[in-house]
Amino acid sequence: MAALSFIGFLFPLLFIALIVLVVAAVVGGRGEPDASGRRPYAIYLSLVTFVGLMTAIGSAVAFVKALFDTLFVGGGNECPPGFPDCEMFSGGGGSGGRAVVTALLVLVASAALTYLHGKKLLELRGLEPGSSSPAARVIQVFAYAVCFMTVFAILTAAVVAATALVEAVDPQGGFGGGRDQALSTLLTSVVIAALTGWIFRYTWSYFELGLKPTTPTAPPPPSASP
Repeated sequence: MAALSFIGFLFPLLFIALIVLVVAAVVGGRGEPDASGRRPYAIYLSLVTFVGLMTAIGSAVAFVKALFDTLFVGGGNECPPGFPDCEMFSGGGGSGGRAVVTALLVLVASAALTYLHGKKLLELRGLEPGSSSPAARVIQVFAYAVCFMTVFAILTAAVVAATALVEAVDPQGGFGGGRDQALSTLLTSVVIAALTGWIFRYTWSYFELGLKPTTPTAPPPPSASP
């Protein structure tokens, strides 16, 4: 339980640190000539899309957890360990149904924001492929930031799922919420891990991240003898 509490404490700090990292990477190349003039637009789209995506993931945690709590526990606003911030979407101490509706509304709004700006970002990437320009490099930093956050979310969900599985087998320890609460937390962690895993795979593949195979250069032809 202490390890899960530490993860929950670390998550907001990691989010802030990552935002600082992205901003620093973007500002770092400010003096580079931008012939197309698209770099500020890329910065705007990347930051808004990133924040919208992280908000959508957080509200998805709240929605799925509230839904499973309503089905298995009979309502409540408990958040899975490691995801303490989902309480902001629960609407206070109301019923499980109100928590589901509140989280769903936030999820729809953040998903719409992410979709509208993400669509423009993908269109811009079509104009600025690879890392051949300042705008393209901003988009590449954005893609790596998304992958970094989703990897952290997957690892967190895996730890929470493992703890919930132990609690489901042994309800006397662990969360102290009983087998039903453990089952709700386990299913929530599995769904969130699957969602963030898909986001990671799509981002890594679409933006062609990672090391690129180098094309071997042919040796120069031997010089002709005089």
